[in-house]
Amino acid sequence: MVIDIGDGRYAFYAHIKGGSVKVKPGDKVTKGQEIARLGNTGSATEAHLHFQVMAGTQPLTAMNQPSQFEKFTLQGTAESDGFVPATDAGPRTDELLLIRSVISFP
Repeated sequence: MVIDIGDGRYAFYAHIKGGSVKVKPGDKVTKGQEIARLGNTGSATEAHLHFQVMAGTQPLTAMNQPSQFEKFTLQGTAESDGFVPATDAGPRTDELLLIRSVISFP
């Protein structure tokens, strides 16, 4: 799912549960609004979200843009050989995410 967040930036949400999208083209999305349910696709064992902010609508070709969240908990990073716990794991506020960050929300 891709949502236009303004200023030529788009939010991409992957692994959305089929049939769970609660918004439609043209809707205004507000902070805290549920837009869909997380799904479990591919070889993953649990529901999860792949998220990125982009400078275009095509996830595989658009240039990534920085994204910042008010609150989240850093858990570690997703590396090619698996999950690596962060030595400084824990709550964060108003921080930018780094590539391959594994986070959860309060």
